[in-house]
Amino acid sequence: DGASRHVLGPWVWQHSAFKEEDYGRLDITHFAKLTDEDVRRIEDAANDMVMRDLPVSVAYLPRKEAEAKYGFRLFQGGVVPSRMQRIVNIADWDVEACGGTHTSTTGQVGFIKVVRTERIQDGVERLVFVAGYPAVGYVQRMDSTVDQVSSLLGTQRENIIKVIAAMKQELEETSRREKLLGERLIEASVSKILSSAT
Repeated sequence: DGASRHVLGPWVWQHSAFKEEDYGRLDITHFAKLTDEDVRRIEDAANDMVMRDLPVSVAYLPRKEAEAKYGFRLFQGGVVPSRMQRIVNIADWDVEACGGTHTSTTGQVGFIKVVRTERIQDGVERLVFVAGYPAVGYVQRMDSTVDQVSSLLGTQRENIIKVIAAMKQELEETSRREKLLGERLIEASVSKILSSAT
């Protein structure tokens, strides 16, 4: 949430969040569909925060005191229905009332990888991500897929895009020639039929 707000702007609001051991999703408010560049920058900001191994402090404050100190932005995922609030503060980089963060530093989260995004409704974008060992496993599976594609194409990994672009161009050219050949065949057939008509 903090990474998306730092990258996209202060209007970003956490709409909802879901975290399991092997993956998570974060729904944020944003006026436009996220571009590949937006996602890369959000991922970079999140990983920068992780690699800086920032301290995560947890404090329990009465709700009114927490709101006075941090404002309503504290309730990013919704208001926690309790008089005492568990406040998680990541080195003043991001602060929220949160019941689920259980690390003492950001480095304990491990590598973060956004695996996909989707627009779930007007003004709400979903980021699906993996972190730690599941993120490493995801990258290893993608790496294996690239190796398989490279093998099928009979080329080095570095040349995959070039080979696929050439194949696409060749396919388009073949399709264009087939269409032209079909048109000529029809013209020849029509001419033959007309010439032999009585």
